[in-house]
Amino acid sequence: MPAELLRLDPDPLPLPIGSLQAAKLPEALRADLLPALERLVGRHHPEGLWLFGSWARGSASRCSDVDLLVMGLADRRLVDAYDAVLEALQPCRLPVQPLVASPALLRKHGDAPFWRSVKAEAIPLLQGCRFP
Repeated sequence: MPAELLRLDPDPLPLPIGSLQAAKLPEALRADLLPALERLVGRHHPEGLWLFGSWARGSASRCSDVDLLVMGLADRRLVDAYDAVLEALQPCRLPVQPLVASPALLRKHGDAPFWRSVKAEAIPLLQGCRFP
C-alpha cells in the first residue's frame, strides 16, 4: 500500500460554519452545557454564540454563573428571542445567564465599554461566528 494512503492527517477536517466547537468549552461545563447548546443551535440557528465572563477568563469558581452571548434571532422581537433562548437552555442544571443581542445592536454599540470587555474575553462557540 502506498505510504501516502497510510499517513494519518493530524489536522481534522474543518467544521461547517455554524457548528458547535465543543472543545472550546471548559471541561467542567461540557457534560451539562453542551446538550443545552446543541438544542439552542438546532432550534434557533444563532449567528453567533460566545462564552464570556469568569468562565472565559479562567477565573470561575463553584458559584460562578455561565455567561453566554447569543447573537441573532433577529426575526423576532428581543423579548421573544430571549424567551426562546431561555427555553432552549432551560433543562441545563448550570446557572446559565444568556445575553441576546442582534448584529445591528452590536454594530451600533459595540464600541461601548461593556461590549468591548465582552468582545475582549469572548470565546466563540460556533465555527465561523464573528463579533460585529
